[in-house]
Amino acid sequence: MPRASPSKRSRRAVPAGRAAASGRMRECRDVVDLLTEYLEGGLAPEESQRLEQHLAGCDACTEFLKSLRTVRAAARTPAAEAVPEDCQRALRSFLDAKLRRKASR
Repeated sequence: MPRASPSKRSRRAVPAGRAAASGRMRECRDVVDLLTEYLEGGLAPEESQRLEQHLAGCDACTEFLKSLRTVRAAARTPAAEAVPEDCQRALRSFLDAKLRRKASR
């Protein structure tokens, strides 16, 4: 079944199968499935609370969330400046010379 677009998933309850009937996170994989939506504020308040309860007692999921936040922050960081034109020319020249030497062997 195709996943709903993020706007359709917003503030929705998680389907039965992804979280335990008791309302507690069954396993860490349930948490991992929800972390992106959690970071985007797309979970229903009750589901966010259950996820946070799990995170409070699970170092592995807390570390995974920390790394996910780091990756998301890095993705928002502007890319490094373009390689200066003179460096591009020097690199092209170097690579061309290497390719010519390799082809002549």
